[in-house]
Amino acid sequence: TQSTWVEHRLAEVTELKPVPGLDYVDGFIKGWYLHEAGEFLDWVREAAGDYTGKQFVGLLNSTPFGANMKRKDRQYLVTKVEEIVGAAEAAKHTHRPVPSSPFANSF
Repeated sequence: TQSTWVEHRLAEVTELKPVPGLDYVDGFIKGWYLHEAGEFLDWVREAAGDYTGKQFVGLLNSTPFGANMKRKDRQYLVTKVEEIVGAAEAAKHTHRPVPSSPFANSF
């Protein structure tokens, strides 16, 4: 597969095994090959914790899929990406109270 080839070539060049960060790069490359809005947004939902909104938008704008979209359609996707990333960030920073210990009132 493509990622195996990339890993093999990077390992040869860097002499590092396993190559650090390969999953991060491989995931981003996979996003480049998506050709439908629904697929792209599904991938953004799955990877929202891994990349920033700017990275997703930059990727969208650099793909043949995104570059050939009508401006209005691309702006709609950009808005959706920002919403997804914003929701993921908010969920990451939401403080959840620690459940009380069953022994809290025992003493």
